[in-house]
This record gives sequence, C-alpha cells and structure tokens, in this order.
Amino acid sequence: MEQGIFGISIYKALIKRMKHEESFIFTQKCFLHNMDIMFKSPILRCFSKSKTLLRISRKIIIKDVNSKDNSLGFKYQLKSKKKEYLYEFDVLQCPIVQLLKKYGLLFLGKYLCEADCYVMKYMPKDVVLIRDKVLSKGDEICEFKYKIIKK
Repeated sequence: MEQGIFGISIYKALIKRMKHEESFIFTQKCFLHNMDIMFKSPILRCFSKSKTLLRISRKIIIKDVNSKDNSLGFKYQLKSKKKEYLYEFDVLQCPIVQLLKKYGLLFLGKYLCEADCYVMKYMPKDVVLIRDKVLSKGDEICEFKYKIIKK
C-alpha cells in the first residue's frame, strides 16, 4: 500500500511541473529506484535467490494476508503447485489499484505495476514471471506465474 501512495505522491508533485509523459516516466523511475533500495538488504537479496525460501514465504504471506478482515488490503488466491512453476497466485484485490481508481489515476498502473517484472532481476535466474492478466489493465485479477525455465 505504501508503494502505491509513494507512486501517486511522486506523480502528483511532478505533473505540476512536467509534461504528462515525462511525469509518468520519472514516477516509474522513482518507484523502481525505491524497489532497488528495498533489495539492498543482504538478507533480502539472499532470501530472494532461494527457491525453497521463496515458496515457503509466499505461502505464509498469502495465508497471513488472507486471514485479515481488511476490505482495503490485498487478497490472494494461491494456485496448486505445478512442477514447471516455482509458484503461482492471483491477486484478487489490490489496494494500489483501488487507490489509482479512487484518484482517477488508473493509467499510472502501467508504470507502477511493471515493478513486479522489474524485481525479477533479484530472483533466481532460471525463473521468469508470466503475467497475462493485470488488474490495472482492466482484468478481473492480477495473474502471477513464476515459471522455472529448463536449460
């Protein structure tokens, strides 16, 4: 949620001084830089390279988030384990998209939602993210499929 507020705040400040396209691009750069700062932690970097830790943590995070009665938070659906995937899940409800809709800024989703693909550089090298459905593009869910590429 904080990431969404950060992105909206940056855009709102920039749009007063820049053209629309420039403010979009600069907002995305700031947003992605913020993601890089999160991954400066050696523990998080090490953690994100371990497939086992990623699988376990994703299950724990989804179970924890879904256990909360929060109409403004994330809601997830973890998919059944398939051999060719590290894991798969759908985002059924996203507070960032809710904020973007509330403030008439859904077009920023194109720039902010790309962060999911951007952070793949911190993941195991043989894992790719497949996202065929994205809430900010008007789909009913955000689809996350972390596929293991066989070499």
